[in-house]
Amino acid sequence: MSSDENGYKFFRKGDMIVYAVALLFVAAFTLLAFLYPKEQGNRFSVYYHDQKIFSASLENDANYLFYVTETGGTVVPFLNRLPDTEYNVISVREGSVCVSEANCPDGTCVAMGRKTWGEIICLPHGYLRIVVEGDGLESDV
Repeated sequence: MSSDENGYKFFRKGDMIVYAVALLFVAAFTLLAFLYPKEQGNRFSVYYHDQKIFSASLENDANYLFYVTETGGTVVPFLNRLPDTEYNVISVREGSVCVSEANCPDGTCVAMGRKTWGEIICLPHGYLRIVVEGDGLESDV
C-alpha cells in the first residue's frame, strides 16, 4: 500500500473491498445486458445515410439487394444478378435478417450474422444500417 509523507495510506483494506464489490456489480450487469435474450422483432428497415429507404417483414423468407446509385441507395428483390456498384445481399430466413453477401472491403456486415433484434451496419457502403424493429423493441432511430 502507498502512503504519503504523513503516513496516511491511500488505499485501506475496506476501500479495496468496496472497489472489488463495485467491479463485480458492473461486470454482472454488463454480462446480463449482452446475454439476456431480447424480444424478437417482426420487421426490419434499411437506412442509408440515416434515411429510411426500405422496410419489410421478417415473417416471409426473401432475399433483397441493396446497391448504391448516383442518387443514393436502393433496395430491390434479389434476382441473382449482382450490380457493378457497391452492394449488399440482405437475406431474411425464419424470422431473422442478415447480410449474406457484400462487396465491401472488410466484410464486417456479413460477419455480424443473423439478427432477430439489434442492427447490422456496413460503414464502407455509405453507412448502411439494417435495423430490426417491432413492438417492445427500442431503437435509436
